[in-house]
Amino acid sequence: MVEDLRQRPRVVRPSGGEEAGGGIGDVLARGVTAGFVKVFTTLARVRGGRPLHPQGVVLDATLRLSGRSRGWGVPFLDDAAELRGVARMSRSVGLPTSVPDLLGLALRWRAPGGEESELLLATTGSGALGRFTLRPVMRWSPQFYGSLLPYRAGDRLVMLGAIARGDREIPADFAALEGAIGEGPMVLDLVVADGKGAWERFGELVLSGPARSDESEPRRFNPIRRPILGLVPAGLFQQLRGPTYEAVQQVDRGGSSGK
Repeated sequence: MVEDLRQRPRVVRPSGGEEAGGGIGDVLARGVTAGFVKVFTTLARVRGGRPLHPQGVVLDATLRLSGRSRGWGVPFLDDAAELRGVARMSRSVGLPTSVPDLLGLALRWRAPGGEESELLLATTGSGALGRFTLRPVMRWSPQFYGSLLPYRAGDRLVMLGAIARGDREIPADFAALEGAIGEGPMVLDLVVADGKGAWERFGELVLSGPARSDESEPRRFNPIRRPILGLVPAGLFQQLRGPTYEAVQQVDRGGSSGK
């Protein structure tokens, strides 16, 4: 699985088309993309526009990037900066809070150049193989949130993550999250790993109130539209995001972008 993810991605356009190229790999990619689009648009129709993460809490986000002596060639990872944005924390399947669910942490911020960037994280394992696997959990914090899918930074494959510190335990229901944020910010360490290597801290994420629901005006995220400068989505499953998000947005016409 990891070897497949290391292949340099072809470009898949938001409309679902591809750059010129042929072969079995291209045919397979088109077939897999069509399958994903079909599944998620069907779910969107059944679930009222959002196939996953139907409910969430929106928070203010501050990203305090510390900069690093070892350069990755990516401003987000290398430069010291304080960036402002928003975060949405959600339960993926929408199961009752008495059972584990996949938790999501979606981030959007404005980079120093003025452009917006986004990063989607979810509860995964943190080990060499576990970081490629989604993990249902019962609490927002302490917790590990990973990118699940890799990015290319130059000629290196990298994974991103955020570690909610263990200073307090917050059960994975929205009332508990809103109550905890009302008492004080939730702080996570931002981390990066070179492929399956060790995680290295490059900053912190501070989530603060007021906590608010986006039920009446759903906030949508699409990291394909708002990429992180210098980080290129890598692998087949990253390619599926653009066409799938765009197709879901066609179903949910009230949203500004898809998640």
